This record gives sequence, C-alpha cells and structure tokens, in this order.
Amino acid sequence: MPRVNVQIPVGSDHRDVLPWSQQRLLNLYPEFQEAAPTKTPYALRATEGTVEWADTQTLQPIRGMILGADGLVYAVSDRTLHSFDRDGTKRTMVGEVIDGSGPVSMAYNPTQICIITETGNQYVCGYGGLIEKNPDADYLPSQYVVVMDGHGILLRKDSDEFILTSLDDFTTIDPLDFATAEKRPDNLISAAVLNDNLWLFGVETTEVWFNSGDADFPFARTTGGSIPRGCAARFSVVVEDNAVFWLGDDGTVYRASGPTPQRISTHAIEEHIRMMHDISDAIALSYTLNGHKFYALSFPAGEMTFVYDIATGSWHERSSGTTYTGAWDARHHVFAYRKNLVGGSDGKIYNLDPETYTEAGATIVREAIAPVLHGGTQNRVTMAAFEIDIDGGQGVLSGQGSDPFLLLSWSDDGGRTYRTDRAVKTGKRGVWAHKARTYRLGSFYERHMRIRYSDPTAFSILGASAEIEAGYA
Repeated sequence: MPRVNVQIPVGSDHRDVLPWSQQRLLNLYPEFQEAAPTKTPYALRATEGTVEWADTQTLQPIRGMILGADGLVYAVSDRTLHSFDRDGTKRTMVGEVIDGSGPVSMAYNPTQICIITETGNQYVCGYGGLIEKNPDADYLPSQYVVVMDGHGILLRKDSDEFILTSLDDFTTIDPLDFATAEKRPDNLISAAVLNDNLWLFGVETTEVWFNSGDADFPFARTTGGSIPRGCAARFSVVVEDNAVFWLGDDGTVYRASGPTPQRISTHAIEEHIRMMHDISDAIALSYTLNGHKFYALSFPAGEMTFVYDIATGSWHERSSGTTYTGAWDARHHVFAYRKNLVGGSDGKIYNLDPETYTEAGATIVREAIAPVLHGGTQNRVTMAAFEIDIDGGQGVLSGQGSDPFLLLSWSDDGGRTYRTDRAVKTGKRGVWAHKARTYRLGSFYERHMRIRYSDPTAFSILGASAEIEAGYA
C-alpha cells in the first residue's frame, strides 16, 4: 500500500467554517531547520515549562514586574511591592500600599521605581526607600508611564494629554510641562519608547514624537508621525525586535517600526478576537528563547492566548491547565540574571525553562491538529496505517512519563466530532528507534488528524506519514 507524507500544522488557523481549516498548535510551535539538506523542513517543538524562582507569599496574581536600575527585580502582587535579588530572596518594600487589583504600569529611572494603578494613582519608590503616593501636589490621575531621555512621561487618565516629570525624578512635576496628542483628540491609553521615538497610543490613532531639544517643551510630533490606527488594550503594547507590537482598535494585531503598521494577525485569529465580548483586558509579554522571539497576547476574559513567533511569522496557542482551553497563566515578563521570569496568578515568579516539561509541577497538555487529508472531491480512501515521526525514547526513569504515549484521534466530519483517542506509545527511555505507529484507521472522504500529548517529557514531532489506498467514489 502506498505511503504518503502527511503535512503537520505550521500554526494555529482554526475557524468557524470547520471543514475549511482546523489547524491548531497548542503548547507546540514550529521550528524551521536552518541547515540543508534536512530530513524535514520544520519540526514541532514543545513550549517550555516553568520552575518556581521566587514567591511573594501573597497568593494573589502578579500585577506588574520590572528590572530596576539597581539590578533587582521588582514585582507588585496584591497591594504590595516586593524586590528580589539574584537568588530570588524577597524584600518587601514599605510605605504606602498599592491600590487596585488589576495590572499596573511600571517604569524606572536611576534612583526610583514608578507605578501607576488602574485607579490613576502614582506610587514612587526609591531603591531601598519608602513608597510614596502621589508625591507632587500637581499630579493628576494618570494611567500609564514610560521613561524617555530621563523624563517620566505620564498619560493622564481619560485625556489626550501627557505630562513630563523632572529629569530622573518621578516625584517632581511642573504643571506646564504637558502636551496633547495633536492629530485627533482621542484619549491616550498607552505608550512605548522605540529607539529615539515616543509612541503615544490613543483609542483611535497613534502618534510618534521625538525629543526636539526645545527648552520650553522637549518633545514634538515627527513629520508624518500620525498613524490612523488606535489601540484596543493598553497592556497589549510591547517593544520587541526593534519594533512595537499592539492590538489595534479594529481587533487586528500590528507590528510597526515606522509610520506604516504591518498586520501580523491572521483572519482566523481576528475571527476569535471579534467573537470576544471584551478585549480591553488583553495583556501581552515578549521573550526570547533558543533564537525565537515570542509576542504572547493573552485575553483573560476571552480565555485564550495567541503567541506570535517573530522568527518564523507563525502563530501558536498557549494555555495553562489540562482542558485544552483557557489562557496562559503568565502575564508579565522580565529578563534578569539570564532568566526569562514571568509572573503567575498565585503570587509566584517562575523561570521559563526549556528543559522542564511541567508548569509549576502541573501537567502541560499539547495538541496538534493537522491540515485536512482528502482523496479528491469524490474519492473515498482507506488509511491502513498512520505513523508520527517523533524524537522517541524520551521517557523518564519512573512515574508518569516512564512509558510515554500520545493520543491520536481523527475527525471525518470536518472537525465537528473526533473518534475516541487511541493511545500510541512513543518509547521508553533510551528506545530511540521506537515508531509511533497505529493501524486500521478506516476509510474517509476527508479527515483531520489530531495528536495530543501530556506526559512530562521532551516531545517533538518531525513529520507524519500514512498508508493510504484509493477506494471507490
């Protein structure tokens, strides 16, 4: 019986038109081979696990993280600001408690940390000093803070104005040091600094400013620095790979390094976003691991996380838990001490570790749904065998994963229903030549193959093949 190669998915692209595309990658991502010739052009790699690095002991979500100029990691959890040294030792900062419960905006200068909460309050903490609330009498409620050329830049709440703090001092504000987004009077909700430019994101438009050196007010809008595209979620804005990434007001994900934004989301992802009731809570982080730069966009209310791989231009999904649904637990990221540190919902900070195959000790479920197989418009085919080309023999010494297996299923009705999962062993530790193969898979006109894996071991898919014979119409 002839053997044919079966394409493995290169990204997530599942839609409401089920028979058209059900491709999905959950906690798996494609990596393309850079050397040639190769066995396959790309393989599916398992996303990294997490190892506890530090604990705020608040049992509440991490609301924000930053690496200070003093080399310590600062994190807000519950209503407290903590700092952590290289080995994760915690020191609780004292003074004012941090109000609110949602994500906070954070920035730093050589001597201070600045925190802005959803209520509009400002908290300033000197390294090793006390936390002060709204320390300047001229402070007005704000909703975001960044630093550029020594100035703290505060976006006023429900306004198109931004105001500057004094050089290297978040506590001192001149009420005359303010400006407004000039192109359209829509409220500013987020900001970013890229190279020598200040990006100001409104709800409908975005403006790019620069430091003109003017003695009265140092910032001015660049020529042609108005982008007719706003921002739907203030915490979706991330600077990575010499570009700004954000969720646009039209539900599209954009990347830009100049005045012309590039759409990077797919129609399938945009469809999922469109169906969500609220996207203003979207929150993003970025990190670099094994040569990949990832932009992870989570929708807490929508219970989904989409991850863009800047190296390959492909999207995959991430989730925490064991139900193949839900968003990824990580919300904030800091690269410090050569570690990718992320904040959890339990008040702990975790290190992203590619050699760990659990998330804080819990199971990670992985899923790959391949593009549709078919034998032509009218042709029914029989599948005598199916084989997944894996990096076998990755079992652990004892316990779960000592005799690892994947679960294989398939749908012959356009992805609406799947057969009962069939267990296919992937090889005990050291059994490198094991073949993940199963037989007698019946006949079909078109079929979606689904692979699931949850054992705490290394896992990679290099390809798949099937023994298929044409039947009758």
